[in-house]
Amino acid sequence: MLGLIRRIALSIAVLAVVAPIAPAAADEPPPPPVRLGSPEIFGYLPYWDLGANIDYGAITTIAYFGLEATADGQLNRYTGNGGLQTEYSRWLGGAVTQVINDAHASGVRVVLTVEP
Repeated sequence: MLGLIRRIALSIAVLAVVAPIAPAAADEPPPPPVRLGSPEIFGYLPYWDLGANIDYGAITTIAYFGLEATADGQLNRYTGNGGLQTEYSRWLGGAVTQVINDAHASGVRVVLTVEP
């Protein structure tokens, strides 16, 4: 999560240098936050940190990290004793569903990372 915060802070700092916002007059409300839409900015959501505080206005895509693939390309859903893999069970769970819903409501895409 610290890496995500650093990437977001760096992106915001770069944006501030490239496109400074003039201060609002005392009688005007502050301008809305700048939407970082180009280039694409990924935020990684690891399965072990689903309670992370996500700033949906600072990213364009969230990558859920991650599920494993079997040798034949299928998702590795089960452990050796027949239970669900932790990563897979969390992908199916309510916390990830909520992140997906919140992301989509904010115009942020969600993708799945799959590792061999």
